[in-house]
Amino acid sequence: MSASIQDVSSAIHARSYFSSSFRESDVTQLIVGDMEREWVKVYGHFHPEKSAIAFARNIAAIDAAATAGAIAPEEKLRWRAHVEQLSPSDLDSTAATFTDLAVGRLTFSSSYLDTARRKWGEKHVVLVDLADLTGAPSQTLLWYAEKRQEQRRVKWRAFGSIPGVAAVPYPHWETQLITERDASQEFSAEVQALAAIFPAGPETTLDVISHLFDLRDEAPVPRTVPRPPVDGAMPMLQWHAIPEIQPGCSYSQIRSLPEDQFHVTSGTDSSYGYIVAKRAGSVTARQMGDGQRVIETKVDRKGPLWILTAAQPSLTQQIFTSCPVRISGDATKAIRSDHCMQSTIAPRWQLDIDGNSYLHAESHMATEDRFPERIMDTGSGEAIEMKDLWKDRSNLRRRVFGYMQSCSAGPAPDLGDGLFWFSSCGLVGVSPASGDVVKSFPMRSGGSGHLVLGSAAGDWVAEEARDPKDQREVLRIHRLSTGEATFEVERKTGTQALARTAHGRLLAMTVTGAAPGRYVDVWRIDVGKHVARLGVPEGIALKSLAFNRAGTELWIHADRPADNDSGVLIWTVPGALQDGAGDNGSPDETVLNKH
Repeated sequence: MSASIQDVSSAIHARSYFSSSFRESDVTQLIVGDMEREWVKVYGHFHPEKSAIAFARNIAAIDAAATAGAIAPEEKLRWRAHVEQLSPSDLDSTAATFTDLAVGRLTFSSSYLDTARRKWGEKHVVLVDLADLTGAPSQTLLWYAEKRQEQRRVKWRAFGSIPGVAAVPYPHWETQLITERDASQEFSAEVQALAAIFPAGPETTLDVISHLFDLRDEAPVPRTVPRPPVDGAMPMLQWHAIPEIQPGCSYSQIRSLPEDQFHVTSGTDSSYGYIVAKRAGSVTARQMGDGQRVIETKVDRKGPLWILTAAQPSLTQQIFTSCPVRISGDATKAIRSDHCMQSTIAPRWQLDIDGNSYLHAESHMATEDRFPERIMDTGSGEAIEMKDLWKDRSNLRRRVFGYMQSCSAGPAPDLGDGLFWFSSCGLVGVSPASGDVVKSFPMRSGGSGHLVLGSAAGDWVAEEARDPKDQREVLRIHRLSTGEATFEVERKTGTQALARTAHGRLLAMTVTGAAPGRYVDVWRIDVGKHVARLGVPEGIALKSLAFNRAGTELWIHADRPADNDSGVLIWTVPGALQDGAGDNGSPDETVLNKH
């Protein structure tokens, strides 16, 4: 605005909307919070010599982080390219090199707290005197922002607990923190009315500022849905009962093994599960030996089956004890790893390309000193702590990209390459042996949902998300190499089972349960094409599904409650779509919980 900072300040005090709830702050630093980082670009534009200092420091910090294993080689190249292409105004949006500038600035803030509704928020109006920067008198930049937060109820609980300590009867609601950062319509209208009192700033200044804040919307995600099959185009799958398996287990995962065999978990503490295979025109199962409850199964690249077992925590001692077990080739012997992991949060598990077993456990703030976030080699018992890695990455991102918020790490699905994957401003692959970041992929769209299944060889990852236009639940497919969302498919209501082939060419998906009209959809992910819809006979309760290692068949594990049967449905994959396992890929599957 073509007005002095004192004139604009007087106008704020004179308007009832601001004078009734906003208070002038005595803050003197250039940055007051993560919402304010954008307008600092103005400093950089008018002082490029300061940005040159930031450029050299950022390049050196990137190189040092790559040497230390805090960022992947791909990230080093991508982040250096980002810094080299930045304009002077973008190089130091945290204003670290501008602290010696004598620039006039006034801050007006308002906050509220509604304890009954569990809502709170804050509003800010910042006036920046541009006279010293532009060389022209009586120019003021007005910046405003709002942040609203709410604790929304998500789940009713009968017990309260601190992991690693105790659980007691305590009826309560679990809540989720919702944060919104867009200014409300009322606040925006009041600011616009305030600005309308004064003439607009000179065109030269307006052009500079408009260029600095030229925000471009991302391209919309293509919305792809399967075409309904024409009459006769939906083959009905044939039911194969397996009398050796008792139905009724609430959790039962099927996983492919070598030699066209499958493993099916029993869901009880009495057995490691069943080995299932075709025999003489039928499907039979052989029960494995006694063991603890199976939490997860994996098959290493040499073929043996591994099983992760865990002693469930008691109500008074919330500690998991997780132990990997290697099953012999004939499934008659179980060899437990030399070392188990204790943690207060259920761990993630990974086998590297050499068949070594590793566990990763997150920490909980109540027991972080005893059980820090770490990766443990279950063969040697050696562990690598992870806290410093995420701290170093967050500090570097703030320096390079100007993000004021930290970039926290969350779990990401196994991509089939032997690395622990995390969502951390993109996807980050950590070597379980060294704890170094060795691979990464960008995620330029989405990111607000939950990553559920993917394939490094197939160059994709699937994300549970909500379509912003019509609020549909969807599975959004991202290309790992570009980070772009390429297409999406509808996410059915209820528990859903997913399976992919060894190199990620095919994705099969179904809704579990026994309601009539269930079917299995098969997609070719590399081209985003729906290739098959498979009919399920009435009365079949689907549980999970998996492709065999040869890529020639899809097995769907299910129960038939009316006949008290458990069994499978089998689909023969057409030759042109087959995707067999090898040294660089194995099939994978997961079951998504109900919404």
